[in-house]
Amino acid sequence: MIKKLSLVSLFTLLPASYYFAQTTVSAYLKDADGKPIERAEVDLKGNDNDVTADKIGYFQFVDLMPGHYQIVITKPNYETKVMEFDVANEKKKDLGIVTLYSTLTSTDQGLAIIDNSNGDDEDSNSGQASTVGLLQSSQDVFNRIASFDLGAYWFRPRGIDGRTSENMMNGVSMVKSDNGNVDFSNWGGLNEIVRYPEISSNHSPSEYAFGGASGVIYKNTKASEYRKGFQATYSITNRNYRQRVSLRYTSGMSKKGWAFTVMGAKRWAEEGIQEGTFYDAYGTYLGVEKKFNDNHSITFNAFASPYRRSTSSPSTQEVYDYRGVHYNSYWGWQDGEKRNERVRKGFQPIFQLQDFWKINKKSNLWTTASYQFGKDKGSRLDWQNAQKPISDLLQKTT
Repeated sequence: MIKKLSLVSLFTLLPASYYFAQTTVSAYLKDADGKPIERAEVDLKGNDNDVTADKIGYFQFVDLMPGHYQIVITKPNYETKVMEFDVANEKKKDLGIVTLYSTLTSTDQGLAIIDNSNGDDEDSNSGQASTVGLLQSSQDVFNRIASFDLGAYWFRPRGIDGRTSENMMNGVSMVKSDNGNVDFSNWGGLNEIVRYPEISSNHSPSEYAFGGASGVIYKNTKASEYRKGFQATYSITNRNYRQRVSLRYTSGMSKKGWAFTVMGAKRWAEEGIQEGTFYDAYGTYLGVEKKFNDNHSITFNAFASPYRRSTSSPSTQEVYDYRGVHYNSYWGWQDGEKRNERVRKGFQPIFQLQDFWKINKKSNLWTTASYQFGKDKGSRLDWQNAQKPISDLLQKTT
């Protein structure tokens, strides 16, 4: 009789203890004027449990186990919001009111100014055009055009270039010490890995750096925070490359505290939208995370994105009127083969080891060791003692 009662009590107490170990996390989304924001997407990184805010801006995640979590809140015409929080043994956790700022109403937006000229003044516009995709979440038309499309014409919003901003990867500045620019090709093609940067516009306060006139862009890559499973992508475009294919796999956090994320991507074009240009680039990523407990974990991240591409020439409006906007004077025929006179190559892998230690409820210590090596180089034909066989020569033809 006593054995039966003990067995019944055991099975009765187990579901109760499991139930009270789970937590419901909730919050309200509002804009700068305090109005609710509905239909915003809230992504719980590392899980398939995504939710949408209702008409009063309310959302919640149920049955969360104790641990550290990160959510990404997105909505068109609003800045992307990244939040981190910890879940203990409480039954409910209220994140309070989360404010999303509009990217349309403000006239003083922070811009991710892409500058990849690599010090080649004559070829600076083609270096600028080599980067595809706007590296910030704004949906504002002016911001998109000013930050990317007009960069090929040396346009600088408000007269500010990219050297006045801070761009960080896992706590380490990616700004080059020799020229003050950021080489985005170091992680080129890894869209799914660096998709959600945390942006502090202009002089807005940042939790990671003092920043500058153009603000702070912070990217954090942890293997456990990506959605578990496989993700395959194939894209067709009409820019510098024609096709892109990628494959990502995330294991999720195992019971032993290990998480892995690996990704590979390729972008290529036999001839891009500009005449006589080709593109051949790869992107690889490896992320390993070891979680010792809820307060301590370490991560290892490796980025490697080799590329080889040709460039296009600047021209006057008169030349474009004659030959079209895709005219490029840097290519010609040699032994029956189409050849571009200027080619750029680059391979500068990055290796980072990061330690996360939560000292107490008010203090965290993040330590990062980063190592990068490699080369970025460009080659061109030298017209020594010979006239350069370019028809326009940046001068009037009549």
